[in-house]
Amino acid sequence: MGESNHFYHSNHLIIIKQMSKLIITAKELRAISFPESPVIPVAMDVVGKHFKHEKKEDIMEILKAVLASPLEYKNDAVLGMIADKLLPKEELGEPEISLNTTGVHFNTFGAEHIEQGAF
Repeated sequence: MGESNHFYHSNHLIIIKQMSKLIITAKELRAISFPESPVIPVAMDVVGKHFKHEKKEDIMEILKAVLASPLEYKNDAVLGMIADKLLPKEELGEPEISLNTTGVHFNTFGAEHIEQGAF
């Protein structure tokens, strides 16, 4: 799982185990059907910050579950960031601006020098 360093101190062998940091690649996420940006960078960031010492197989199962049911994870403190990027965006109803159906009167100066088609 991790690397180990061996040290000798006062004729005693000391073994220090170092946990390796978990790295999930974009290629691995695409392999389990994650859509392209912006969810892949968010998922990689979340895994790197919150699951760095977990087994890759376990994290991939969690990510598959979030991908399958993002709505269930929307309110999760950690996985909610990933779920939010997987959910369809709610369209903000822009108010429709109606156009005038009648023209606006304006004064024309020098009308005798302007062709009728320009009006």
